[in-house]
Amino acid sequence: MKEFKACYKVSSPLIAGGHEKLQKGDSVRPPAIKGALRFWWRALNWSPIRRLHANDKDALKALHREESDLFGSAAGQTGKQAKVLLRLTGVLDCEEFPVKQELDPGLAYLLGQGMYRRKGGTERPGLSGYVIVKCVWREGTLTEHQISSIQQALLALGLLGSIGARARKGFGSLSIQHLTLDGNELPCPQTPEQLSQWLQGISAKCDNDLLPPFTAWSSKTRCWALPLNSNMPLLEEYGKQMMTYRLSDKSANGGASGLGLFKNDARELRQLIEGGSPKSAPRRAVFGLPNNVYYIDIKENVEVNPEKHERRASPLLAHLHEFPDGKRQMIATLLPAVFLPESAGIKIKHKGKCKNLPFTPEWKVIEAFIQHCNGKELTA
Repeated sequence: MKEFKACYKVSSPLIAGGHEKLQKGDSVRPPAIKGALRFWWRALNWSPIRRLHANDKDALKALHREESDLFGSAAGQTGKQAKVLLRLTGVLDCEEFPVKQELDPGLAYLLGQGMYRRKGGTERPGLSGYVIVKCVWREGTLTEHQISSIQQALLALGLLGSIGARARKGFGSLSIQHLTLDGNELPCPQTPEQLSQWLQGISAKCDNDLLPPFTAWSSKTRCWALPLNSNMPLLEEYGKQMMTYRLSDKSANGGASGLGLFKNDARELRQLIEGGSPKSAPRRAVFGLPNNVYYIDIKENVEVNPEKHERRASPLLAHLHEFPDGKRQMIATLLPAVFLPESAGIKIKHKGKCKNLPFTPEWKVIEAFIQHCNGKELTA
């Protein structure tokens, strides 16, 4: 048997659980790691596979076949057993915050509704600890390319990835500390400079200028280190900066002031409340949907959702990385992709009144947020 062994530190509070909440002393559940590992495997392998096919449809089929060959598939009669088996150890032995904990407005903003209540605090505990992931396969069953692709996915998960609720906001960040193959230590970025070199190596393999049909690495992907110079914890400061950037005026959470960059969004959406009809979609919807707006003065809410789906995850992924020497760095990754299905827009709703509008994402809105945080590009 052959084996990759990756040791990850949970470097920001992990909020997880399904039917039952994870508690201090529990272990991370295997489906969470397997799903995240498959996500990064797809993200890194889309561009090389797309290069070999005439269109997205054929490339998606090939990607699915290769993913199923490695990690298995339960798709009816075409299901197949995985060649690579995952084994997990490690315990979440530290509680960063308990249930019903009042948090700083920056963290509360990142958690959002469903995970945090203004007068009730946190809905689930935030946990940390270590996760050890073993990928095991029989010798001779994988090609060198497949082995390399698993190695890169394990690295991506531990350099850019997170698991659990609000993972794209930076909660549940996994920071890789060690990676071995059959007990032999493999190179793993130990500094921001080495991380930048690894990222540039990934980007060099992605020369397709077309937007991917799902969240995947492409020539348009960008990654930044955010030098958040503050006495606050990094994730807290990241939330504060996002709140300041995105709020039109005042926040319902703590009364924090925004920069007012999206006042026109708020004015347009308010027309639906006042009997008018919005003429343009909110620009800040590029951060993900739903992207609802609450008007404090009149205590009314306007819902902003995809026209044909319940949600669209943010293309901006935050990751609080802790290098093996203990130094910490906030990392943001922008993965531009087709935002909504062809011909689909957004649906604006208020008390039974609806308005559908076309929506084209402006990636520069997110890039301007990175500039607001003085981000230093790592992929250039």
